[in-house]
Amino acid sequence: MEMSQSMAPSPMNVTKSAFLAGLECTRQGWLNLRAREDDRDSGLKFHLEQGIAVGKEARKRFPGGKLLGRQSRSTRGALAAELTSARPGDVFFEAEFVSDHCIARPDILCRDKDGWHLIEVKSATSFKSEYVDDVAYTLIVVTDSGLPISKVSLMVLNPEFELPGLEQDRFIQENITEQARKRADTMRQQRPGLVPKLLADVPMVEQLIYACKSCDYFGDSCFKNTMQSPIFNLPGINERQFKQILTSGHTEISTVPGSLLTSPKQQVTKKAILRNSPQIEKAALKQLLDEVRWPAHYLDFETCALAMPSVERVRPYEQLPVQYSLHVYSSPHRLERHEEFLAQPNEDNRDALCQRLLSQVGRTGSIVVYSSFEKTILTKLAERMPHHRAELDSLIERLFDLRRVFAEAVIHPACLGRESIKYTGPAFTNLTYDDLEIKNGFQAIAEFFRSGNPSLSSQEVARIRQSLLAYCKRDTEVMAELHFAVLECLP
Repeated sequence: MEMSQSMAPSPMNVTKSAFLAGLECTRQGWLNLRAREDDRDSGLKFHLEQGIAVGKEARKRFPGGKLLGRQSRSTRGALAAELTSARPGDVFFEAEFVSDHCIARPDILCRDKDGWHLIEVKSATSFKSEYVDDVAYTLIVVTDSGLPISKVSLMVLNPEFELPGLEQDRFIQENITEQARKRADTMRQQRPGLVPKLLADVPMVEQLIYACKSCDYFGDSCFKNTMQSPIFNLPGINERQFKQILTSGHTEISTVPGSLLTSPKQQVTKKAILRNSPQIEKAALKQLLDEVRWPAHYLDFETCALAMPSVERVRPYEQLPVQYSLHVYSSPHRLERHEEFLAQPNEDNRDALCQRLLSQVGRTGSIVVYSSFEKTILTKLAERMPHHRAELDSLIERLFDLRRVFAEAVIHPACLGRESIKYTGPAFTNLTYDDLEIKNGFQAIAEFFRSGNPSLSSQEVARIRQSLLAYCKRDTEVMAELHFAVLECLP
């Protein structure tokens, strides 16, 4: 076996994430390649840290393996020699390969009698088709560097694993050799046209595509202040309808002909934007709001979902409730009390949370939530703690989902058909999250676990916990004000 070292010097190499993003949108790939780690918020950093921890745990399945990591041009020859002389049973972690300005670091390489077994580790609990692209990219770079790959596998977290896990392995593997090779053949044909664009001094001109809907760069690095109501925000739009509307020459909801709108909600959304005023189906709104019984209890949970929970009887990514806020109103605008709960990191506080909540919600009045999330959490708590099942089931029967109001009866032009409380809240109330230190759920999870760091001072821990309480409290404040606002829309 001869390892290739033919790559020419370059100020940068294309990463896996940039390449895969570039397959969908060249401009997104270009921006991804130049994104700075400093631009990541604490929520994203925490997510990445979990992935790193999963990778380290996976290596324990291969005792004696050698961690290689980043290579310089001067050490790449030594790496090639070491891999060339490897014997069956040798294992290497994160060996760095560069081929045609593309860089890859396979998680695990195992030498066997037939060649090399490439294993990619994912901090997920299922084998998703999108992971084939991930592995195919690595396969291209590694094989084009001269290392023969005989087998390709994905390793993911066992979705059934729970601590102490004495009879279970934390990981499961699947052989995806054929799928990876087939996808790699296609990518290899795409690479010559894509890589030069990703390494160019300037990005491609922005183009509106369906993927813009979920792209973090939209409205900032792309189409900044140029689109008021992009068509991908139409409620229920799919890629086929998006392309049909775009092909007809329309990029804004406000200009889309009615003949291309496929649902009454899309029609009403366009009307709200054109008239710049909320569109309210008052009969439907009244019917929904009449379901609420007072006193109303506005409830919001915050949860953590970890790849490798440290708490027993919790599976990978199982939503573990660690916090709640509860506002109780005897009637609109008449606050009775506010209750809250915040667990300690790395402890199982589910029983304490249930006991506290059950003592505070009483036996009468609706429990107002926003989305089906709280129902899911209460259902799981009842399953995990049968001694509280009857009382938790009674809470579920009292739930009223306020989000239904904005799905079925009220559309505000500022929301563009979106129903998340992060959009409906500012549209109908004066409350926002801008004044808070913690502004979203991902950041809240990261800060919750950071508060358990023993190196932090007691003052810093207290500050973090106060910020967490303020964030969760804001959710139920917004929920209550939203309810009052739509009540005032009725005659």
